[in-house]
Amino acid sequence: MSRNTLASPGIVVELSALSADYVRVRETADLTSSGVLVSRQHFSAFMAGALSGEVRPVELGDLALVRIGDLTERSPWLVTTRESWDIFLTRATQGELDDFILRRRM
Repeated sequence: MSRNTLASPGIVVELSALSADYVRVRETADLTSSGVLVSRQHFSAFMAGALSGEVRPVELGDLALVRIGDLTERSPWLVTTRESWDIFLTRATQGELDDFILRRRM
């Protein structure tokens, strides 16, 4: 897998072909969705909140809904499962998302 994509069993993060300032986050099992477009700045803040436990999915039966997008013109929700979310967080903790996260400038 290239450095431009991180895939866990359900959640995929990839650089957007539209702009280097955006990533696309999608659930591979949701064939009805092309994913959620997210600015890298917002994605970086989102990941900090997710890893600290401040950002959590809304559970709806077997589904986990994660508010991740920051474009007002599009749905901000990623539909996934709790299992996929937990695997995604584990892989993020291991540094597998570091290429997508903007570092603060000193």
